[in-house]
Amino acid sequence: MKILFVISSLTSGGAERALVSMLNKINFEYYEVDLLILSDDNFYLSQLTTNVNIKHSPVEVKMLFSPLRKAAWISIKQKQWKFIKAKIEIAFRSKIYKLLNQHQKLYELWNIQNKLIPTIDGVYDVAVGYLQGVSIYFVVDKVKARKKIGWIHNDYRLSNMNNTYDEKFFNTLDAIYSVSLASKESFLSVFPQLSNKIKTMYNIVTEDVIRQRSEEEVVFDTTYEGVVIVTVGRLHPQKGYDIVVKVCEKLCKDNVEFKWYVIGKGPLQKEILKKAVQLGVSHRLILLGEKENPYPYVKACDVYVQPSIAEGFGIAVQEAKILNRPIIVTDCPAMKEQIQHLHNGLVVRKNAESVYEALKLLIENPTMRKQFTDTLSHSQYSSEREMQTLYQALGDSDTFSKQEGKLVT
Repeated sequence: MKILFVISSLTSGGAERALVSMLNKINFEYYEVDLLILSDDNFYLSQLTTNVNIKHSPVEVKMLFSPLRKAAWISIKQKQWKFIKAKIEIAFRSKIYKLLNQHQKLYELWNIQNKLIPTIDGVYDVAVGYLQGVSIYFVVDKVKARKKIGWIHNDYRLSNMNNTYDEKFFNTLDAIYSVSLASKESFLSVFPQLSNKIKTMYNIVTEDVIRQRSEEEVVFDTTYEGVVIVTVGRLHPQKGYDIVVKVCEKLCKDNVEFKWYVIGKGPLQKEILKKAVQLGVSHRLILLGEKENPYPYVKACDVYVQPSIAEGFGIAVQEAKILNRPIIVTDCPAMKEQIQHLHNGLVVRKNAESVYEALKLLIENPTMRKQFTDTLSHSQYSSEREMQTLYQALGDSDTFSKQEGKLVT
């Protein structure tokens, strides 16, 4: 069976790590898997098994999904002047739509891109748009496949996506998968008529790989005697970094000896650094940028914090659980599927005061930290059920899914 996965980029996000884990676990005896990455951002490409065939984006895609200067250079080499004009229009509209609505530009820009991008050669048994937005648009409009699937990784109700525009794409899909029950419920609150199409499949993690790679060298000073806090996630408003800066200020006022390391990149980097300087916490809050392997940092921390405002599924939280770290999360519905308050971590309100109080509690209570660590160390993690769900999604009505060479129901 021939499968195509499409993703806009393979940057250092949780959804991208989940995709790599999923693809590495597929039974290649039964499935021929192609991966099309629309942009040149291939941060996790080296972690993929060689059994996955990387499809090179058509030059038209590269021109439209590259930065303006690079796109112009490609366009000139290819003597494709219409793409220079389109790229300038895209860049101009991006600035305008960003002022109005950060997601509105997706729809308007896709309308431009769609006219210039050719349909992908060949016919697939299944094509998967692995992220909401452009990945799904591309699969619907530019891929020929007998079955088309979309993946929802966010809390759609809070995402500011244009549901009127998205609905026509979702209607075209044969199936939709959400990464948590909360994500599914949020989606159905906007699209109740699609209840027969959407199912839940939790993000897949590779426990053995996470534990093995967590043993690699950590760059920051592991001899530091203060409290080490770690957060992994894009530097994006959804991830709650305004909370992080305010909590750092409160901890500094309490004379707590700590360092808070953040792994990830994103549009808020300059804003976070500026705010940290203004509040006098820049020596405590350290932005490490992207890390191809974040696991040694997570394993080395005293407390892992995920202060998100909205989440589809906290892949970084799941990784912290596998590494048995004391965890604080905010009360996003998806997070409450992963952390049970006072059992294997703390679930608090989405504000600085609540996160601060939880951190103070764990910092001053090593017994509680050990309790959470012990609880997590006795937990069992397995992606077998999710892999079976994936095989069922990829299969057709005449076959059962295949797992480890066996038929499963």
